Amino acid sequence: MEATAPSISYFLNHAELLHRPGERELAVLLFETLGCAVLDITKDFGASSTYLGVFGPTGERDSLNNVLYLSEMRGQRSRLGELLESRARDDDELRAELKQNDADRQRPGATAHFGLRYASYEELDAVVDRLQNQLPAELAGRVTLYPPFEVGLRALDTEVRQVFVFTDVIGPGFFPFGQLIELQAHRPLLD
Repeated sequence: MEATAPSISYFLNHAELLHRPGERELAVLLFETLGCAVLDITKDFGASSTYLGVFGPTGERDSLNNVLYLSEMRGQRSRLGELLESRARDDDELRAELKQNDADRQRPGATAHFGLRYASYEELDAVVDRLQNQLPAELAGRVTLYPPFEVGLRALDTEVRQVFVFTDVIGPGFFPFGQLIELQAHRPLLD
């Protein structure tokens, strides 16, 4: 008889994000401003370079599941972004495509993003207030907050408040395109 793995309730194992060299503390500040807990999990992996784990503000701190990994971009990865930015100065077509990418970022669902779930509308509203009125000076010009909106999901009897945040502090490793983050909270649909 073949052994089967025990059933677990996790779906997301991890997503790995990068920050530019020298911007670790700025990346930590960004996630703390979003209400996340950031812990050094380097020893958990026996890694030679620093790995940070980004977790929800409460709950389990499992370094293997439901976690965002945050580490420094290494090697030549930054060269591609620098080259793209440099060439865009002299290339009208490339500049137009980059402008279209910026426009797409402002339409939910038009570009890749990840979402952070908050326990309540009040918790999400506190984060939005922090981003609007108490953004740390170090993050000025590096974070854009788009207006919140609600979506009623009748089939699920749920209302979802969504807020999108764009930043170039962290990303998948290609920084000219930055990272879009969706912040959301759910509540029963109000009639």
